[in-house]
Amino acid sequence: MDPGTAVVIAAVIAFVGAVIAAIIAAIGAIAVAYINKAEKSVNKAEKSVAKAEKSIKEVSGALPSWNLLLEHDKYGNPISGNIESLIEAVNKGYPIKIRIHQPNNSVQVMEAQWLFVENKIVYASNTDQISLMKNESGDYIYQEDSYHYYVVVGSDGHHHAMRVYVDGRKRNPSNSKRHMAWIGLVPPQSPTSQPSSR
Repeated sequence: MDPGTAVVIAAVIAFVGAVIAAIIAAIGAIAVAYINKAEKSVNKAEKSVAKAEKSIKEVSGALPSWNLLLEHDKYGNPISGNIESLIEAVNKGYPIKIRIHQPNNSVQVMEAQWLFVENKIVYASNTDQISLMKNESGDYIYQEDSYHYYVVVGSDGHHHAMRVYVDGRKRNPSNSKRHMAWIGLVPPQSPTSQPSSR
């Protein structure tokens, strides 16, 4: 190969190398810019997620929840909570449920359909229940000769039940004392949502 051809080849190789180097440098710069942009997007997304989590927590914390307002023994003596919290919840119209501890160690929860306060005692009634019984397998079923089961309870432990057959015949009423817990759907930050013990 003559010296002139070698010089030309060397020049072409140098030019191609320079072009490749320039392309690699440009790709590198583009990649770095893209990575930086991607990192900024990730950081922005992480901040958005954190903000959303904070908002969800704030909203969740502002929602009403079921809280124990008063639990008492069968004579109305407080075990937890206090009567003032229950009365406040009733006066504000908050939904109330009553957990009734039955003598056979079963627990029933009654929704208070009608509530009233008299002499610092809260009374609640429910007329929704139809009589049940257990079959041979131990499963609850409706009785063949079913009756309506009307209940009135009080925060002094009072439990009254009236039974009236579906056809209108009256069955025996009963009066007893029961251990109960009064639970209210109350907003947070309310005195009724954090009952104190007595």
